[in-house]
Amino acid sequence: MHEKSSDIYSFGVLMWEIYTCRPPFDDKHDSDLTYQLCTGLREKREIGMPMQYIHIYEECWSPDPSLRPEISDILKRLENLNEEPACTEKDIKDIPLIETLSNRYYHFDMENLPDIVLPDTNNMQLCHFSKEIGPSITSDDFSPLIEEAYQIENFYNSYDNMQLNKRMCNQLGRCIIKAVYNVKMLQSQCNDDEFLTADNYEFFNKFLQNLKKIKHFIENISQIRRLKRFIQETNSGISLEQLKDEYFQLLKEFRESTLSLGFDIQIDNKIDDIYKDIEETIKFIQAFERNFEGDSMFSFIDKISDDIQNVANKELSEKDIFPEPYDNQNVRFIKCELHKMKRLSVQTALLKNLKGLVNISKFYGGIKHNNQMEMIIEWSQYGDLMTYYMNHKLDISIKLKFALEICNALVFLNAVNFLHRAIKSENILITNDLKAKIANFCHSRLVTEDSGKLDIKSTGYIVPEIYHRNTRTHYNTHTYTDRSSTYIPEKYDFKSEVYCFGVLLWELAHEKSPYECFDRDKIHQILYSNHLSKNFDKNLVPKKYVDISIKALCCVPKNRPTICDMYKELYSLYSLR
Repeated sequence: MHEKSSDIYSFGVLMWEIYTCRPPFDDKHDSDLTYQLCTGLREKREIGMPMQYIHIYEECWSPDPSLRPEISDILKRLENLNEEPACTEKDIKDIPLIETLSNRYYHFDMENLPDIVLPDTNNMQLCHFSKEIGPSITSDDFSPLIEEAYQIENFYNSYDNMQLNKRMCNQLGRCIIKAVYNVKMLQSQCNDDEFLTADNYEFFNKFLQNLKKIKHFIENISQIRRLKRFIQETNSGISLEQLKDEYFQLLKEFRESTLSLGFDIQIDNKIDDIYKDIEETIKFIQAFERNFEGDSMFSFIDKISDDIQNVANKELSEKDIFPEPYDNQNVRFIKCELHKMKRLSVQTALLKNLKGLVNISKFYGGIKHNNQMEMIIEWSQYGDLMTYYMNHKLDISIKLKFALEICNALVFLNAVNFLHRAIKSENILITNDLKAKIANFCHSRLVTEDSGKLDIKSTGYIVPEIYHRNTRTHYNTHTYTDRSSTYIPEKYDFKSEVYCFGVLLWELAHEKSPYECFDRDKIHQILYSNHLSKNFDKNLVPKKYVDISIKALCCVPKNRPTICDMYKELYSLYSLR
């Protein structure tokens, strides 16, 4: 039966064809192809091909359909593809004998087969997943597998957008780290003839496939959009039973594959943590779904994400931004300099389709004037958040309401991999029906796009890591503690967005600008002295509000909560009012 995994296989073949500019299996007879494919033969790598590109299309050729990558994963890897390292002669493996392969793996009776004319296979290779194993195996055969294990560990260590099911993800992450530690110990045996056996090569391959499954599982269960395939509708709501079953199956396979290699790895499997994760995730989905007015949350997120990706690399046309009909008395204009809008087509694809949902201001289109674009958005009777709190006293209920509504928008932007990059009270509009909505997307971009330099004087609140990046030439190294042991990202990311939201929560609680008593030239005094956290008036808002805000204001990005963590706390507080 032809399934999605079959299309992934075909796409892998197409990738090879696109790069080489020639059809696959050229000059090969149909009568021979079936035999060749069954024995694992594929078109050969070419010198100069980027190795990352090769790894993608060869993974698409995996004989196990469940191990072929998702198309979204392929797209992400292609968008971030590096041309180096490139394929060399050393990376092109020798081609084993067809007779040896077929007898070992497919048990063909060579004597009783009908006469088959086997064409020259010099232009073909046997993919690594069905590589011939025999007495001639060397440590070089293990080297690429070990390197892949290291790459999976690097993925986990650098994965900074784990929104949901963090207990399960971190447990699986500990499995990866422990496993790779054992792999490093194993490397000393790779020149030992007793270790270089067919069985050990097969065991290591199975172990590596398990690590790959764990990696994909972490990506899937930690992101809102990817959770869709695990959700089952029940009479009482939704169930994540499939997610739980896959988690335990992965741990079972992990134990088996590590034991086969002699790894003694203890797994601290806390059952209570798993059920806590699932319970929290179900509550989060049920709460966040209420933003979509009858639409399927996952379908809506998928549509917006797909629309954004479809236009991400296209030039903006006049018809894309031409404004819809609007009442001139009920709109607001925001001026954006064209050269600062990295992807106007992307902003348009996002905003036009939202129709004012999820607490993002309704967008009608734009009008171009010379080097500026006037973005037309819905009218806000009360102006921005700063204007509103300067003219109206805010009670706790309205503070919690505004905080949750702004968080709604940030959770959605995270789900579609979009960064606003200018979160501040002036960019939060208070509509006629007292809803808080995020506006002004002039500085926004996709996560996968280049960051560029943010002007800290004109965008959102000042984020420590971005201030550090922009001012490093005049930087006093003694003010930023523990730099040697703490990774500081080089670009604005979701952790930066969380910091800005933390500042906004401080401002909302105190009803005043966080920087009003400070000269911009001395702003580092606020950033590196925890000024806002130390000066948080705990009598203005509930304790949980204070706690989550202070966590968001941490100078070390990796110690900040995720936007989904903040949503859960704020939703819980608001629901109790």
